[in-house]
Amino acid sequence: MNEELKRVCERISKFEDFLTQNPKEENVKQKIVIPLLEALGYKDKMIFEHGRGKEIDIFLDGLPRGRQVIIETKKFNEDLDKHIPQVESYYKNEDALLAIITNGIEIRIYSKIHGFYFTESLLYSIKVSDIDKPENIQILEKLLSRESLTSKESFKLIQERTEEIRSAYDEVQEINRQFSEEKEKCKRKIKDLENEIEKLNNEYAQLGNKLNEGINTYFQILGLPNVFSNRFIPSDINIPIPIDKAIKIKEIRKTPKYLEAKIKSLKSPTSHTSRMKEIIEQHKTILRNDLVRQMSKKFPEYSTTAGSWDASIHALVHMGCIKDEGRADERKLTFLKD
Repeated sequence: MNEELKRVCERISKFEDFLTQNPKEENVKQKIVIPLLEALGYKDKMIFEHGRGKEIDIFLDGLPRGRQVIIETKKFNEDLDKHIPQVESYYKNEDALLAIITNGIEIRIYSKIHGFYFTESLLYSIKVSDIDKPENIQILEKLLSRESLTSKESFKLIQERTEEIRSAYDEVQEINRQFSEEKEKCKRKIKDLENEIEKLNNEYAQLGNKLNEGINTYFQILGLPNVFSNRFIPSDINIPIPIDKAIKIKEIRKTPKYLEAKIKSLKSPTSHTSRMKEIIEQHKTILRNDLVRQMSKKFPEYSTTAGSWDASIHALVHMGCIKDEGRADERKLTFLKD
């Protein structure tokens, strides 16, 4: 192992506190990059502000064609990701083998891998605080030293590292393929369960509807409002469900006389039932209690018993003139047809 490189790396690893207080790019260059490059054999071989526009911070001179190295230095703790397109541009313009960028916290080493984006062609990422670890010193020496680049030893390491990255990428692709298959299976199961839940909810609501219709039917026969819904209808069933105009009272017994009388009274425009239909039609939709109040105010001569009100409502429902939804005081009456 290069002893000078080892000593420099040990010294560099301790500069974090200094650079935290002095974060300028020039300090990163002078305290980390230049000492490291000198220890790797590039003393007097560094060209600063290289390129037509003098845009490249450091270019290593004297290396064989096809083995050029460019180095970009950023201020301490700068976000390196936003500078990768810039480094890629310099890398392509110089036809370089390696591109290095550092912010004093991290040193990244890139070399284009065929079939990968430049951002994916990251060979190594070394934390400056860990640069003195033997494995990191060995990477720097075998990959970046002047001797390694001249003797093509760097090519061997790049090839080995590229194969490791490709192998890892293949494994990740296989994991992603398996994940995608399992994800689709889960999505199909979720969809099946959602359909089953929807089906069961509909069945549950239909049961509630049948129960509600049954209760209403028996009370219609008696000419009374349904005051027992809260006792029998589960709170999580979405009632109201409209009572069908063909309420099937005849399945229990023939239409009761009270209902027949109310239906016949519709022939008279001044009957209690006709007046009620008139008000419902005017409002389109009205609560039962509001209807009772308006009827009592406008036509005080009519009966005000609950049985009489509900008998007229039932007659209008039976004839398909209105829709009756809800329970007890919250019953909503909606006009359907004349």
